[in-house]
Amino acid sequence: MCSCGTSELTLEQTGEKCWIQRASFTHADLHDELVSDLVALSSPFAGCGDESETVCYTFLLLGDQNAGKSTFLHAFTNAGDASWLALASFLPIVSSSFLNASLLASPAAPPMDEPPFIDTDVGRATMLLTLEDFAFFCSEFELPIATEELARLARGSEARPAVRYAQISLIEIGGDHLDRMMASAGAAAPATVLQRSEQLVRASMRSLYFVNASALLRVERGAEVADHGRRLVLIPEQVLRLVERLSYLSQLFADGADGEAAAVEAGGAEA
Repeated sequence: MCSCGTSELTLEQTGEKCWIQRASFTHADLHDELVSDLVALSSPFAGCGDESETVCYTFLLLGDQNAGKSTFLHAFTNAGDASWLALASFLPIVSSSFLNASLLASPAAPPMDEPPFIDTDVGRATMLLTLEDFAFFCSEFELPIATEELARLARGSEARPAVRYAQISLIEIGGDHLDRMMASAGAAAPATVLQRSEQLVRASMRSLYFVNASALLRVERGAEVADHGRRLVLIPEQVLRLVERLSYLSQLFADGADGEAAAVEAGGAEA
């Protein structure tokens, strides 16, 4: 059984080149013994927990370095923050975990451009809500998740017992790690961290790309420039880099959709 409350952000070295940060939150009143097993994360590549009473949804966060992805993920365990009550009023979290991993780092010290977070290769926030609360959240914000489907899961059937919880996983892939994935694309190699990262991209339901505008723009100054002698100018090489990343991701998403369609067709043929 896990202790209720919030755990501080920790940092540990788990391999020669692997550094991991962890944090967690458990609601003192809503917690039961099942919860700690459902959201405990041993790895950023961990799958969904016990699916007999839980439905899982996975969303992907990608983007530029230092764009705020890790800060966003950590917010779902950071119960000491001044904005926590506002967040909890929308998402009554039963329990949540945060894991931030730098998988190919120097063994001497963790890479940390912007403390308190290490430079992320793969990060993950997993939160657990009751199915009823999650259905209300989807309805309130008109999310593209059918409330009829959630109601069916809550009732259960002969094939599956009634679902009690919704587990939401937010997976982050850092900018440098994304560049490494692009560089290794198409290489004939055994399963690696980079290939497992590609699998995460293909398996995600929805994705969100964080853009660090300060990396795309520079301030141009001069007497001939209007607006008080300053204007923002796009940096061509950074824009090209963004386009290349988005093109690579589009191909991964297409591969994932093709694989899912093939699986459905195979299932229909077998039936």
